[in-house]
Amino acid sequence: LDGFALFLVGGLVASIVEFVTSYVMEKLWNMRWWDYSNHQFNIQGRICVSMSLVWGVLCVLMENIFNPLVFRLARILPASARFPFVIVLLSLLGLDVLNTAVSTQKLAVRIKRLSELARQKNQEIMDITNAQIAALHEKYDHLLASVSYSQRRLLKAFPKLSSKRYTTILDELKERWASTKDALVQRTQKEDKT
Repeated sequence: LDGFALFLVGGLVASIVEFVTSYVMEKLWNMRWWDYSNHQFNIQGRICVSMSLVWGVLCVLMENIFNPLVFRLARILPASARFPFVIVLLSLLGLDVLNTAVSTQKLAVRIKRLSELARQKNQEIMDITNAQIAALHEKYDHLLASVSYSQRRLLKAFPKLSSKRYTTILDELKERWASTKDALVQRTQKEDKT
């Protein structure tokens, strides 16, 4: 394909993949990982023209810059090492995809559990003793505070992550993580000054 055709086809194919990915992830985890609703010419907030243009440019760059570089690097490797090298790279990619899927599932479960605890806390607040309230708060705070590195990475990578079911809980989780991160930065800055 010439540059312009690659730009058009690459932008179209990448946008289709982005739309399907958004739809499938929302159905699997009841969360929306990105939202282009505030962009002009969007479809269900899943894709938009401006991002399709970006995908098209990236496809042209991949074809004209990255692919030739990869082929030059591949020629450096002895022929006997190329296949094992590709297997190692594909294995690393597979592990990353698996880790992301597992972390995403755990994050969805955590958010659902937080929602259940919040609902339970709200429903029983009038009937329970102070000790029981404290125990519920402790469980809730523990779940909020114990976000793993992979889950924090997902929250950082998708700052516009939203959920139809768990909006409040997800926002609280993002706020808690952001305040924890800010506190660590401030503590590090204080330690650096001393």
